[in-house]
Amino acid sequence: IKIRKASVQAHCTAHDHVYFCSMVKEPTPIKRSAQLAALSREHHNSLLFCWKIKQGLGNGTDAVTLRDYILWYWRHYMRSHFIQEEKILLPYIADPALASQLQQEHADIKELILALDNDPDNNLFSILALFVTNHIRFEERWLFGYLENILSDDQLNTIADKLSATSHSDKEWAHPFWSRK
Repeated sequence: IKIRKASVQAHCTAHDHVYFCSMVKEPTPIKRSAQLAALSREHHNSLLFCWKIKQGLGNGTDAVTLRDYILWYWRHYMRSHFIQEEKILLPYIADPALASQLQQEHADIKELILALDNDPDNNLFSILALFVTNHIRFEERWLFGYLENILSDDQLNTIADKLSATSHSDKEWAHPFWSRK
């Protein structure tokens, strides 16, 4: 894997701190604009994806099954979600740091997933679940709030129209390894 160890450490440390801080006080639900709600629903599904990976690791699911599930989810859901965010949202992100973080995290997650194709490894599965979870937290807690604050209703409506024109797979994974006991 070409991801630098420092990148992994910096990513986890920064996001763990944000996550830890949010756990100190009572968590409050984020009220998402209707225009970005579709992406938030997809994020919910990707958090379930991470939970399923963790369940599989906990119940001893073999590495090949986990790898196959991750690659399947990538091909049917996550890859198109990333393309959608980069194509539709990126032009509206005026803050270079936020735009860079979005692109870098997508690249890191993609690299981890594609590395699994050659070398299924439980440590990489755990790192991937952490990366995806932290990336979703970044988008939900920082990026979407930023967009909702700086964009007009017309711009948000344009985003919503473009999002609704994009389709995702509705296929289901046939082998629910996460429900094993």
